[in-house]
Amino acid sequence: MKIKIKILSMACLMLAVTVNGYGEVAKIASLKGTVEFLRPPSPEWSAASVSFSLERGDRLKTGADGEVSIAFTSGHTANLGPKSDIAIKIATADDTRMDLFKGKLRSKVKKLSKNQGYEISTPQAVCAVRGTEFEVSLSDNMTSVKVFEGIVQAREMVTGESVNINAGQYSNITKESNPTDPQKMEDEKADDKADKSESSLQNSSKEQIRNEMFEEISRDAVLSRAAEEIKKAEYETGKAMIDAHGYRVRLEEYVVRPEGIDNEFKYVVLNERKERFDFGKINFEFNKALPEDLTDATAGMFYSKSAEKPDWILTELLSVMSNTKDLVKEDASGGDMLADANGNWNHYFGSYEFSIKGQDKAEKILWEQTAGNTGGSYEDLTLSTVYLEDPSVPEPESKTNSPSGTDAFHRYTKDTYSDGTWISAEDYLIDDEGDIQTSQDLADNFSSGIGGNLNDYLAKLNFERKYESSEFDGRDIDLVFSTKLLLDSGMISMGVE
Repeated sequence: MKIKIKILSMACLMLAVTVNGYGEVAKIASLKGTVEFLRPPSPEWSAASVSFSLERGDRLKTGADGEVSIAFTSGHTANLGPKSDIAIKIATADDTRMDLFKGKLRSKVKKLSKNQGYEISTPQAVCAVRGTEFEVSLSDNMTSVKVFEGIVQAREMVTGESVNINAGQYSNITKESNPTDPQKMEDEKADDKADKSESSLQNSSKEQIRNEMFEEISRDAVLSRAAEEIKKAEYETGKAMIDAHGYRVRLEEYVVRPEGIDNEFKYVVLNERKERFDFGKINFEFNKALPEDLTDATAGMFYSKSAEKPDWILTELLSVMSNTKDLVKEDASGGDMLADANGNWNHYFGSYEFSIKGQDKAEKILWEQTAGNTGGSYEDLTLSTVYLEDPSVPEPESKTNSPSGTDAFHRYTKDTYSDGTWISAEDYLIDDEGDIQTSQDLADNFSSGIGGNLNDYLAKLNFERKYESSEFDGRDIDLVFSTKLLLDSGMISMGVE
């Protein structure tokens, strides 16, 4: 007998998930008010909708009450304000270019390599960036560029003169005139400073979540936040147990929805051992507000046999696993679902980044994956992977074995990269006494067709993953997750085949 475990996040239960992509260059993540699209060569504008796929050459415009958020397969996001009009010229994994005809466009650009670019053009200027957050607005034949993070180079179209605009600065550009010297945004009119759209506020909230996920890794910071969040947790569990290495662990887990954000939830796991503390945090973002019963969204977020595409689509995932000194990060976006040849819906991410960081060391991106799809079905998905931020770097040498025998749920994988960096992951399925489970153990607790107690048995088990790396200077990250909370909240589903 083989137990089939379907898991959405590679981080969540530490079992690898194939990450794929789709054919559209972007999609509409959210909108409000009047939003229309135009797809050449058709001359007709049509009403846009959430999750609508955008293609190269498409135009989007908003009414006086309209706003729209765009999620690119490359991982970038852009928010178009009221009374605005843009066209998508190019949108690939390496190059994104848009024309702004009027209105305001705010972009959040992921870190770019030397061969990648992100560019916005207006009748007066071309604005090019390399990983930043900025806003371009066009009115009265003048382009205004505001930079919130990073650096933007803005060039006037006729004179060719350019300026570098740093975070907290802005510059105005009119046709055939040199760009104004960058000025602090505090020097702008009070009305301009107060002009914050709902999309901007959402971006601020999202940035706070990212900072909390990736920056709060000390034991005190994690426990302080957990003490407040557990009071509002939707699901919660805790127990004392033994891990696979014989150490006693106090395990706490909970699921909570962030305040003021209706389309996200966070899963947190805390492991207390003698003289060490490990934790994991995973934030899930969906295409729309989550239902009152969270399992209505989570039950089908990875795989669904429904005739229609599921209502709730997981669009982004942020994950961090840490021992308070070292950490493993996952950052995925552009999530969607496609039907396979059997009509079943399968989830994938258009962009996925996996990185590690040792104490007092720089973060190292081990791999970045982007996806493409030319046929519109799950079988047509293709995957492009870049290692160590360099397309010329070969894939790592990978070794996998079963230390406790092929019948045991104990797997070890080690990837070694061309620069000598390596990371290993050791996975276990154990009971509360730390005993590694086998296929025979599962078979003994299930009787097919007689109402066996497989689910009850599985709910008593635990997953454990231990990370080791050349970046961790001899330390490891070792986390135990209980199956029960993950089953109760719908984050995993199990079946028998």
